Amino acid sequence: GQMIWMESLQCMLYLCSPLLRTLHELEERQMHIADIAPHDVTRDLILLNQQRLAEMELSNQLERKKEELRILSKHLEEEKKKTEALLYAMLPQHVANQLKEGKRVEAGEFKECTILFSDVVTFTNICAQCEPIQIVLMLNSMYLRFDRLTTVHDVYKVETIGDAYMVVGGVPVPVPTHAERVANFALGMIIAAKGVQNPVSGNPIQV
Repeated sequence: GQMIWMESLQCMLYLCSPLLRTLHELEERQMHIADIAPHDVTRDLILLNQQRLAEMELSNQLERKKEELRILSKHLEEEKKKTEALLYAMLPQHVANQLKEGKRVEAGEFKECTILFSDVVTFTNICAQCEPIQIVLMLNSMYLRFDRLTTVHDVYKVETIGDAYMVVGGVPVPVPTHAERVANFALGMIIAAKGVQNPVSGNPIQV
């Protein structure tokens, strides 16, 4: 502020303004913007500072939203990859690609192919004497081995139901050696099954 000596009144006149920077500080002192003199730069200072704070808050909100969108986009990409992996695991790749593109998948006809069905010997008895988790672990160990063999012998796994495992040769890509591939896969299954333990007897399972 400014101090002026008033000779006629024999007193000191003190012209001052409150030291304020924001509307919040103005409210804390129970004042209004109209309480500040029009010619005082404090009014402009408060309004400009308030505008700056509002712009900063808006900028911070945009940054937060940008970060949230980035995280959501990352999660979406991860879920998309999981969905695609599941789709490719369930369907032939060319069929899965057509479905992804929104195309209609027509039924195909195959003149020749070889189909294999397999079961675990005495599976019903094993289930009757084991905990469910033991059965799940046994089947998971077995199917992981069999799944690797489908890649080695280039046969297509159609599905698994319980202990039943179904593969086909010559589908969805026709090949003249489909029977040989499935036969080799079957021999591989017998060998691979020796690495899977029967939870009841402790011996290797038989397929």
